[in-house]
Order: sequence, then C-alpha cells, then structure tokens
Amino acid sequence: MTVISDSIRSVSGVPDDRQITFACSVLRDADGGDAIVSTRFENVTPVDGEFTVDLDPGPAEVVIRNQKYVFVVPESGPSRLWPLIEDYVPVAAPVVNQATAAKNAAVAAKTDAEAAQAAAEAAQAAAEAAAGTFDSKIFYDTDGVPYFEPNAPESGAALAADTDGVPFLIGA
Repeated sequence: MTVISDSIRSVSGVPDDRQITFACSVLRDADGGDAIVSTRFENVTPVDGEFTVDLDPGPAEVVIRNQKYVFVVPESGPSRLWPLIEDYVPVAAPVVNQATAAKNAAVAAKTDAEAAQAAAEAAQAAAEAAAGTFDSKIFYDTDGVPYFEPNAPESGAALAADTDGVPFLIGA
C-alpha cells in the first residue's frame, strides 16, 4: 500500500473538509498479486483540509466535488495526490483517432515508397541486363521511320519488312 496525502483548500485558502472518494474503475489484480482490487468506494473526509489514505499501487480515480480524476498510485510513497493527478493526462478519443490515422497513413506511404523503390531497382536491373545483351542498331525504313533491329547482320545488307510492312535494309 502507498500512502497518499494532500491538503485541499478553496481559492481563498479556506480548508475544504468535504468528502473525497477514491476508487478503482475496474477490477484489477492487487500490486502484490495476492488479491483483487474491487471497485468499492473509499470515502475520506479531510480534517482542516488535510487527508491521508493508503491505496494499492496501480490505476485509481478520485472524485472531488463531482469531478473525477484518474491517476496512477505509485509503487512507493508517501506521495501527494495533486502531482499524481497532474501527471496523468488523458488523451481525448479524437486525438487518439487522428494519431492512429496519421500513423496508418505513414505506414501506407512507407509501404508504397518501398514498392516504388523495388520497382525502380527491378527496372534498372532489367535495363542494365538488356543493355549488356541487346546489341541493336538504329535503322530507318523507306518511309523514314527509325526502328531498332536487334538481329542486324554484322556485315552485308539484307532486305526485311518492319511491323507495318514497310521494307528496310538490314546492315546497310
């Protein structure tokens, strides 16, 4: 158990002796692993604004003037209540949703970038392989259209037709 204590006063410094309620919002295992921490309310009444309570380390909540504050009871104490409340900053659901959406978009962008890089590397490898094995020459058919002919003979000329049927000389 950890001792939690603090003073509670009005804005003008008057001690506030109204009841404070501590609880756990859900059943959980006790810190020592020897019991279950229930959701039972523990009411504490400050005296001259001062209060002290022993709480099991772990998630807890306190209700002060109908305002619920969630906090984590530390493993050891004593500890003041206010710093524990102040340290626990709940994140609103829309913020969590926006963060999750941003993370998902970043992961998708990373995946797309990796795929694009892999495709570029594959295209470069194919181009390098083709450049090493594709010994073509540029020729012009009789209507002046340039084309590549990978099977052009090294010497001599031959007559052939391109895909649109226009005759051309190979190796000339």
